[in-house]
Amino acid sequence: MFYAPDPGSKPLSGIGGNVATNAGGMSTVKYGATKDNVLGLKVVLADGREIKVGGRTLKQAFGYNLTQLFVGSEGTLGIVTEITVKLLPIPLGTPIMGVAFFDDMTKLAKAVTAIRISGVYPTMLEALDGNTMVALDHYEHTTYSDNSGAMLIFKIESSTDESMAVLKELLQKYEAQNVELTTDAPRQAALEQLRRDMLPAVFAGQNHIMEDMAMPLSKLAPMMDYIHDVGEQLGLKIYVAGHAGDGNVHPTIVWPKDEAMPEAVNQALRLMFEKTLAWEGTISGEHAVGMLKNQWNNAELGPDVDQLQHQIKALLDPMGILNPKRKIN
Repeated sequence: MFYAPDPGSKPLSGIGGNVATNAGGMSTVKYGATKDNVLGLKVVLADGREIKVGGRTLKQAFGYNLTQLFVGSEGTLGIVTEITVKLLPIPLGTPIMGVAFFDDMTKLAKAVTAIRISGVYPTMLEALDGNTMVALDHYEHTTYSDNSGAMLIFKIESSTDESMAVLKELLQKYEAQNVELTTDAPRQAALEQLRRDMLPAVFAGQNHIMEDMAMPLSKLAPMMDYIHDVGEQLGLKIYVAGHAGDGNVHPTIVWPKDEAMPEAVNQALRLMFEKTLAWEGTISGEHAVGMLKNQWNNAELGPDVDQLQHQIKALLDPMGILNPKRKIN
């Protein structure tokens, strides 16, 4: 049996933090985020009561779904003391992983969208742009950036001849290059580690801010184009990676270590957030809200839902003692 969510911070994070932020990760495309894998919680409220929400069953119709209210609440509604998670059997069959390269992230995003609706059911569809590949090459002493402008790392846990034929056909249709497929366990582990090393590779030696938008799949390719245009327009270097299979995009803006954050960074974030909301996405897919984005609640949720969020907070934490100023403004 195994617990399915696979956040990139898995070597560093714990299940409590995953529940507090509703962490996602590389396998969300198949297994969902933390909220999809938590059955029940025990929570200590601001007044000292400990309550039990949810349970051990896969179905429960009584009451409102308070389990999902606390998952992702960032410690603002109660302190989680016990977590009951859903475990799944390890899939049968031989998993296949691979890499494919594309001219740019737009072509990669179109291929990912086609794969997602093909019936192949991948476990992983991770995207890295050209800038990110260069950073990884410097960090790992590899040569991935020699191939092309964007890299897709993919995994299928229980492959069949039919699913592999469909996958190969789609990769060819969207002009994938230098495709590699492997069933070798050490090579698969190396590819997964390559994706996890993306953050230290990009962050090394420079100031940075990473964002976390999630898009409808139909808007993934246009968003890749838009991020590139924003960087060009404002003269910023932007690394783009993400969990492409579920539309989760992580643009990272960087600037020299010894310089203050340029005003253009704020402009870029505002433009990307506004475009995301215009395309019915979210500006926080899995990295929580915290204090940096809570002023965007009204823009994303609308005034009525924003007010309701404050009413819920006031009901469960009337004195405002639980992780104040986070999640909602």
